[in-house]
Amino acid sequence: LKAGYDIKEASSINQLKKTTVPILFIHGSDDNFVKTYMVYKNYDAKANGDKDILIVKDAGHAMAEIENPKQYYGKIEEFLSRYGLL
Repeated sequence: LKAGYDIKEASSINQLKKTTVPILFIHGSDDNFVKTYMVYKNYDAKANGDKDILIVKDAGHAMAEIENPKQYYGKIEEFLSRYGLL
């Protein structure tokens, strides 16, 4: 309400269509809270600027780091290195 809109009006898809900042999407293949197909919709919506995606096999909601820390941190380091941030 403070921001001037209802949460039901919020749309990651609409915002991702406008952004140009690099985004790394990370999701678990076994996420039953935010279904995995949704990360692909967000990934596809980001049309401007660099993007990458990591789907961690067998990871549930917010468990990608726990399920496969080597893959998780490796991908983050690779992504940040593209911009000289590591």
